[in-house]
Amino acid sequence: MGKKRKNSEVSASNEPKEKRRKVIKEVSEPEEILTARHLRQLLVFSQENPSEIKSNIRIFKTFLDSILYGEDERLKIGRIALLKEYLDSQKPKHEDHVFLHELVQAWSFASQTHNDLLFSAVTAFLALLFRVISGQIDLRDHGFLLGRTILQFSQLRLLSRGLSTPSYKDFVISPCLRLLTELVSFDGGALAGQTYSRREHTFDVKVISNLLHQNKSKSDEETEGRRVQTIRSTAVRYLLAHLKFQIEGPKIDILKNANIVRSLLQYLRDDPTHIAEEILTVLKNNVLLDGDLPRQTRSQILTGRCLSAIVALYKVDTESTKTPGETSIQAKAHEFLLLACTKSALGVLLPTSGWYPPGTEQKHITELDEEDESFIDIGLDSVKWFNDYEEEVPVRNVILADFIQDLRPYANEREKELILAIFEAAPELVANYFFKKRSFEFHPKLTATWIGYASLLFSTIEVPVPAFFGRRTSYHSIPPPMSVMMQSILPRPLTQSVLAKCLNLQVGMINYFAIRILTIAFEKLQRVLKMCKDARQEHGSLWSEVARRLVHSFYERCPSIRELITILHRNVPADKLLRREAMTRLIALAFQVTPWMALDEGFDISSLLAASFKKLEEGSEEKSEDRELRLLDLNHLVSIARQSPNMKWFRRPKSQPSPFMTMLKLVISSPSEASIAGLKELLISINKEYEILQIKTSYSSLDVLLHILSRCQENSGSHAMIDFFDDCIQRFMARRLDYLDYIDDIARTINEPVSDPAAIIPISIVLATIIEQWTFVPKNRPDEAVGIGIAVAAHLKLSQIIGEDLAIISQLQNKFDDSLRNASLRLREEDVSSIVSSFNINKTSEIPLEDRPEAKIQNSTVAEGTEDSGETEPLATDAPPLEAESHPELNSWINKDVDTIVEGDYIASLVLCLSSAHFSVRQEAIANITKLAAKINSSSHIEKVQFWLLLMETAETAKDADNESPLPHVASIFAARAVSIQADPTHFLYIKINKHLNKGPSWKVDRLPSYWINKILHNPPTEDDGYQKEVTWLLEYLFDALRTPQDMEIYRARDVFERILSLYDSPFATPEMKRLILRIVSRATYVKDGSTTLVTRSGIVAWLDIMIVMENSSVVELLKRLRARLLQTCDAEKVRYWSGGTLCTGPIS
Repeated sequence: MGKKRKNSEVSASNEPKEKRRKVIKEVSEPEEILTARHLRQLLVFSQENPSEIKSNIRIFKTFLDSILYGEDERLKIGRIALLKEYLDSQKPKHEDHVFLHELVQAWSFASQTHNDLLFSAVTAFLALLFRVISGQIDLRDHGFLLGRTILQFSQLRLLSRGLSTPSYKDFVISPCLRLLTELVSFDGGALAGQTYSRREHTFDVKVISNLLHQNKSKSDEETEGRRVQTIRSTAVRYLLAHLKFQIEGPKIDILKNANIVRSLLQYLRDDPTHIAEEILTVLKNNVLLDGDLPRQTRSQILTGRCLSAIVALYKVDTESTKTPGETSIQAKAHEFLLLACTKSALGVLLPTSGWYPPGTEQKHITELDEEDESFIDIGLDSVKWFNDYEEEVPVRNVILADFIQDLRPYANEREKELILAIFEAAPELVANYFFKKRSFEFHPKLTATWIGYASLLFSTIEVPVPAFFGRRTSYHSIPPPMSVMMQSILPRPLTQSVLAKCLNLQVGMINYFAIRILTIAFEKLQRVLKMCKDARQEHGSLWSEVARRLVHSFYERCPSIRELITILHRNVPADKLLRREAMTRLIALAFQVTPWMALDEGFDISSLLAASFKKLEEGSEEKSEDRELRLLDLNHLVSIARQSPNMKWFRRPKSQPSPFMTMLKLVISSPSEASIAGLKELLISINKEYEILQIKTSYSSLDVLLHILSRCQENSGSHAMIDFFDDCIQRFMARRLDYLDYIDDIARTINEPVSDPAAIIPISIVLATIIEQWTFVPKNRPDEAVGIGIAVAAHLKLSQIIGEDLAIISQLQNKFDDSLRNASLRLREEDVSSIVSSFNINKTSEIPLEDRPEAKIQNSTVAEGTEDSGETEPLATDAPPLEAESHPELNSWINKDVDTIVEGDYIASLVLCLSSAHFSVRQEAIANITKLAAKINSSSHIEKVQFWLLLMETAETAKDADNESPLPHVASIFAARAVSIQADPTHFLYIKINKHLNKGPSWKVDRLPSYWINKILHNPPTEDDGYQKEVTWLLEYLFDALRTPQDMEIYRARDVFERILSLYDSPFATPEMKRLILRIVSRATYVKDGSTTLVTRSGIVAWLDIMIVMENSSVVELLKRLRARLLQTCDAEKVRYWSGGTLCTGPIS
């Protein structure tokens, strides 16, 4: 054998070596089929030449493809006719024959001889033929014949054998699946039931599950730009055909197989986009939305693993393959998950009880009678399970709870939308999620992950509070656990330290996120407190206690108000207008939502307000957007100032006007800006509270001052005027009593002595201050004296025009003229007249009519139809007293020692402010009561503990009351009367009062009258001879406490009138007691709808008729007058309807 030579030795020439040529097999043109006979000849089977029939099948398939995909309609019609003729010729002539006998014989032969290529060709041909037949209504009967043939046992064995072929023979398996898919889908599923009934051959669970696992990577699924069907994609279409066309029973049976469902969704992310879309569409339309399927069956496809597999589609990148206008697979997966996870009727979402954990929403506690001596109200501590959910909360939706733990909402926007939708549909999951998500940390770090976390927390807090906290129709008698409520308002990652770090960090975006999160948290807390207030009206004090605890817990989790103010000063630059406006909005919201907590901080907002005023004035040429932000910031500060009792409205910062005067400047400089409306309201409120400028005339003195300052501003003299009037107002506030005496002296000189000139004479007392300070202007401000003098003269003339006291103003005018002569100044009459004449007497006053005293007097008529005659007024002193316009008692105690406060009526007067009609007065009263309690408790007074307890319980009761309405007088009058009892340990009610104070931290206001009626009328007195004294005290209290419709409703609900009327006829009732009872009835007639309530609900007319007959003559006349007043002040129409027209409306003879 020779030695093998190297390649270099083969040829010394440069000629390239010849390569073997690529052999290209030429495909012959398909035969033209013109007759049905030709079709029959193609499918004649011979065992001797199986390759020939395979070639003929290829020709027949080309013929069928031309029917399916051909564009020439005329040729298609002809070929369909040929196919129909051929199929007619293949119909079996005997029952034991089969349709397409030759083809079925070839199919069987291929299976027996293991000729996989022929078997695959025949199976694929049958699937194609079925598809062609399905599209032609004329061939429907032939389709049924073919279907029944395939469903025969011998052919089913062939299909079963093909499906069980090893996975590498995908060319055998895929045609079998396509044929079964066409069989199930034929004629809208006409053969689907028969196909599944033979499921041991057509739908073997193990085989189908195995085929669903035969997946390939996407790189293998595309060859030269065309899609290649994998075994899995074909098996998926077969399974989906069953889900589309099967009836309820078979579909339930399929979905019960967990392996099938798991295999269908396991490789969803790796499936081609069109397959994944088809899976989601079928599962949505034919499973989730199929009303015939029971809920339990639908839940078979919604396990945690299946949901996670669908969520994986969020990460599929299809942007490069998606056509314009086409919905992406991510969007379709998102739509499917939103439907599946948020609709309780579709499977995975179980009905929840909102914020109530399972097992707590049906548990009630037995309401004890607090009038029982053994009753001890321990509040929420009596609910055993209330504090059991501090670290873990059980839920009904366990599948969803586990599913959302694996989501990454901080990294994917759709996952965030999904988890928020789940939170809204199942509110119980919010607390569960954050309790379990221990790795969820919110330490400030400006990264994409932190921003995603912040966005999720913000949106979670925005999730609405469930109606009735999760109950269906009404509130539960027990509040939901506070830990669950707290997690929904301020989730666990938002701790006080973390929020403080976010606010103090010198990064604008982190600051802004933290501010906005706290803002919406306060807003949500406000909604929750409102719902607690509504629930309290139905179920009592437990809801008040949970609201109080919730506020305290909230303040433990967020930075204090004082810290927020400090951050606003230090960390929010003045030029960052958006962040500054957000911060002031947050602080204003804190004052609005929890005013008593904010007022306890006791800081002065005036410096911030002055700085805001200054920036607004300096930035008059700013962009409109910047100016609007500054105005919004100012309105937030004004809102804070309204509720701040420590606001110094008249204190002047260095080289700046006082806040009050600065607001006047802003109002006159921006009369058309809607953002200034809040300033006008505040000016009116301040002026009304401090009685600087009178508001009793049709056009107030405040209108005059605004007009004068606006005219001075036009003449470029506003700075001197504002400075002068600011000094006058500041001096007036410091020496108010001196100027009141001054006006009183003037009134006496003109023979008009009055005891209270400020209240009776329509005059602005500050005019006396203006005239006094004017005398110093010519010497101290010579350059500005003329301008100021013109303004003062115009003010005096306009005061006369608007209707202030002419005689007093004349005296002030004389003093003004004298000072002009002494200073040798002359004012041009034209300048004064121009200001006076430009005052539009027909314009609308800045003071609303309903805020004027004369309007209040007109509106204070307590009953219509009351005559002036003494015949119809049983007791002239029975009308409830009206609230005073000013409340000096709010601060009159501050400079007094504790003994003086206790011995005087300072405490009682302060407590009565809790029933004021003005919200600001009530809030300041709460803050001052708390401060007074602390002052007394820190003193050495012998009864300091009792007074501290009384005041703190009064404050807590007021905090529990509705912020929009005053505390009922039944509570404030009781507290005021209890003060004198606490000051005297020998008082006959001292023991009973202290027992009541030891019952709990606050009072049930609506039960106070019935409680004391029971304690005094139905229980022995503390002292042996104290019965009459206790009853008299009770009746005096009931008389004094009845002032408003709110009090009247409490009396009606607690049967107060029925109890005291029964006392009237008691042998133990003294004449004094009877007189007090009649006075209580008379007082009720002065309350709105009080007479109607007595007539229709208490039977007072019949009672009076009886008493008129039984009483002696000295009382009969009073009873008749009382009866007449009742009938004259009641709602005649309602009483007539109630009595059926039998009750007369006039006095009896």
